[in-house]
Amino acid sequence: MTSTSKKRALLVDDYLFTRSLLRRVLESLSVEVLEADDGVVAWNTMETAYKENNPIDIVFTDLSMPNMDGLKFIKKSKEDSRFKHITFIIVTGQRDNAVILSSLSAGAADYILKPLVLEEVTPRVQVIMNRLK
Repeated sequence: MTSTSKKRALLVDDYLFTRSLLRRVLESLSVEVLEADDGVVAWNTMETAYKENNPIDIVFTDLSMPNMDGLKFIKKSKEDSRFKHITFIIVTGQRDNAVILSSLSAGAADYILKPLVLEEVTPRVQVIMNRLK
């Protein structure tokens, strides 16, 4: 839980449209939103949030990104005691079951398939956020 009662989400995707749509949904649920366009920026964002005693509660991450992909980012986070409590949700256009299963095995709690459609994503994200309460 963060120092305030408001949940904090980190959106990690190199595609601005995905981040914008998820931001819209999360902010409608009174979630504070941070963004990163790859795993390296996301890692730095999580470290800064931790140092400021205002950690991230949930991460929505793409798998295919430059610099550090989503799978490496999840694995690295789950190996670090500061971040292993964070819930990770994969947001991907990959429909390969092996890829999705490897993400879940690495520590992701769930996944959302792209392309994102607001009317479909909103109830799904609501359910995911309710699990955090």
